[in-house]
Amino acid sequence: LATLDNQQWESLEAFLGSSLSSSNNNSKSPILLQFLAPYFQTGKVETLGKQEVWEVLYPNTPFRDLKLRRAFSDLTQQIMEFLGITHALDHPYLLPVHTLAAINTPALEKHFNGILRQIDDLQQAEEVLDPTSLFFRQQVEQIRHQRREMNPRRSKTFPELEAADYLLDVYYLTQKLKNLCDALGYQK
Repeated sequence: LATLDNQQWESLEAFLGSSLSSSNNNSKSPILLQFLAPYFQTGKVETLGKQEVWEVLYPNTPFRDLKLRRAFSDLTQQIMEFLGITHALDHPYLLPVHTLAAINTPALEKHFNGILRQIDDLQQAEEVLDPTSLFFRQQVEQIRHQRREMNPRRSKTFPELEAADYLLDVYYLTQKLKNLCDALGYQK
């Protein structure tokens, strides 16, 4: 928590209050985070005692160390979820590719084509292909192929499947080369 800036704190608080968080209605995580924020932000977390935290979470009840540890454990788990989601969303392909897979039905063709245009724009804007982008591009071609298979008038050739296969090979070889360069200590 000490490494989070103000914007991340606000985003974390919003996440804990949202339906995206795995917290249940009885979770003390939002209360605990709100209480801990000033201590972490001012660097005075060492002055905080277990009894003080307990009184905020469970006022007028006898202290139970195990229950307090569970509250901290739940908060830690939810912070890890938050950090994982925010890190994953840093890659520009992640959200459009997963959205594309979710709306891959004939009834949503207009939206499907709109997401494809967004992905095409991302591909054209890329200056350097990294292995992760290649992997996501392979997934897009795979989804396009699945889309073609849904069409009752589908053709006997499958260019999307061939493109997906090619991109998967390129991803694999690029990642393998990157790993080898990392192992040998080469710079980019």
